[in-house]
Amino acid sequence: MSGYIEFKDRKLKFNLYGREFLRVMNPEGYDRKHEFYSFAKTIYQKNFEFVDEVIYTPGEICIRLNKHFQDKNLDVLQQIKLSGKKKVQSFKVPVFIKDTEDWESVCQLSGLNRNEIVRLLETLELSVIMFGFLPGFLYIGELPEVLHLPRKARAQKYFEPQTLALGGPYLGIYDIASPGGWYNIGTVACSISNIPNYPPMLIEPGDSIKLEFLDQQAFEELRTSQLNIQQYNGIS
Repeated sequence: MSGYIEFKDRKLKFNLYGREFLRVMNPEGYDRKHEFYSFAKTIYQKNFEFVDEVIYTPGEICIRLNKHFQDKNLDVLQQIKLSGKKKVQSFKVPVFIKDTEDWESVCQLSGLNRNEIVRLLETLELSVIMFGFLPGFLYIGELPEVLHLPRKARAQKYFEPQTLALGGPYLGIYDIASPGGWYNIGTVACSISNIPNYPPMLIEPGDSIKLEFLDQQAFEELRTSQLNIQQYNGIS
């Protein structure tokens, strides 16, 4: 089954796959991503009996359904009203650029040297696009085309927690230790997650990101303080 969900001043196309998944598409992509994220978050917070899971990206929302779903529930989704406009928060993200083995590939692929890349990143006002493939991973973008890098042919077995990496059109932050297929360029000095507490993430899609580059001494001092990203930015 397919059709449209009327939401605010537009139509969101949906595809229903059996009684297991509902896929809702955002035809305006990044241009309306804040509102689309609020729609997804509201579905999640409503705790509908027929919804097991809500997975958000700027282009689509995947809703995992359960045995309680009925076609009439589509009307329920059309009646969703947002509680208010999401307040976009601005975060300075303190990072230390490390001498990683990936820098050679980054420079070769981009045609820029390391200093040029750092200076470019310093100028950018970015935003959180979505949460990623594992807990605590952020997709941040969108980067200028010169920094769009293909995924590594072979993933690295281990990235340390809070690794800062480049991949595709995005910056990524691996807040927990994991394998990684992107290019490791440094480390974030503050944790961005709140696991196992709620909410699990201290930054949300739509929030503004500005990188702040530290020298090694300032980085080590900040890491020792164990501030999280909200505390570092004076957000309570």
